[in-house]
Amino acid sequence: MKFLHIQFTSQYTEGMTYQENQLPPEMVKLGHEVYFWGTCIARVNSELRNVQSEEKRLEDGVILRRFPYVRILNDLLTNKLKYVSGIYKELEKLNPDVIMVHDFQTMSGHAIVKYVKDHPHVQMVADSHTDKYNSARNVFSKYILHKMLFRPIAKKIQKYSKKIYYLSAEVKEFLLDIYKMDEYNLSLLPLGGNLLDEKTYQFYREKRRKELGMEKYSVLVMHSGKLDKGKRTKDLLDAFREIEGENTILIIIGKLMDDTEKAIKKAADNDSGDKRIRYLGWKTGKELIEYLCAADIYVQPGTPSATLQNAACCRCAIITYPHVGYQKEIMKDSALYAANKEELGQRLKELIMDTDSLTTMKKRAEIVACTLLDYGKQAKTICQIYNEQYERN
Repeated sequence: MKFLHIQFTSQYTEGMTYQENQLPPEMVKLGHEVYFWGTCIARVNSELRNVQSEEKRLEDGVILRRFPYVRILNDLLTNKLKYVSGIYKELEKLNPDVIMVHDFQTMSGHAIVKYVKDHPHVQMVADSHTDKYNSARNVFSKYILHKMLFRPIAKKIQKYSKKIYYLSAEVKEFLLDIYKMDEYNLSLLPLGGNLLDEKTYQFYREKRRKELGMEKYSVLVMHSGKLDKGKRTKDLLDAFREIEGENTILIIIGKLMDDTEKAIKKAADNDSGDKRIRYLGWKTGKELIEYLCAADIYVQPGTPSATLQNAACCRCAIITYPHVGYQKEIMKDSALYAANKEELGQRLKELIMDTDSLTTMKKRAEIVACTLLDYGKQAKTICQIYNEQYERN
């Protein structure tokens, strides 16, 4: 089967741990020919940069092709409309069996739908990552971009798709409220991760804990992401500093932002800060996974991040803000929830001071990873749509 992923709504960077990096290779492992069409935007040393158009086979077997946006008046409109020209002809050349569209915020959606409509043998699915926290937060975005321009595309894609996947309850709410989509073919497909075998897990864990100078029974707490105010990193720093004991370390990984840089650097300063707190900077996807394996607790007190699911797949106990999607659909009672700094401190103490509680929550997260978050299982589920259609024909 020839499977094509199309993601014109975001950047693609090799070596990261996002869905686009981990899901397509799992389809390669199933024996399929897998293509990924993305944009000419990627992270270079943690910064978003324009890169050249290219086509190449990645080490994991996925064939990556990058397309530039068509410039429309200025950079702002260009990056909002996300239009790639000539896609219909490129689809005819490739002749895929299945197309998976990642998000709907591209004006090239019209061409994709036309191709599927003109080629009934082609199966299409789509997924959405868009919610009220990251989109439609001002009048122009909500009413012009999403309701006027992208809603018709979303509804067309739904009409010709076997499944529309959403990654959380908040995303489903956005699809129903903003795009006025129907529920008949909506299905949950959360961001996930790759499960590691025991030997690999232990190797990464021992490697990074040795690097950090940790004793065998020390507790490692980890926090990561684009460290802006929404991540509530300062609340975590304050809560952690109230916990006594030298056998616990907090590591922070990610990109410092203007509204949090001073607080993080001050907390992690070797002389004036807390010696148990360490800021490790930006890390590659592989490095991030290694540190997650070393960690015992992953803390996400603010806005959602795909790293939470990777943390569960790396057997971390989870403390997170009580987002509806986590509480009702994904982690449920397999995570601890903290809505404010006081609750965050209580949850940290509960896990750090009680070994049995920590072991229990790590195991619960691992079970969720195996049953719901494993990209290998997700790949099989998506590919089964084509297999069922093929068998009927």
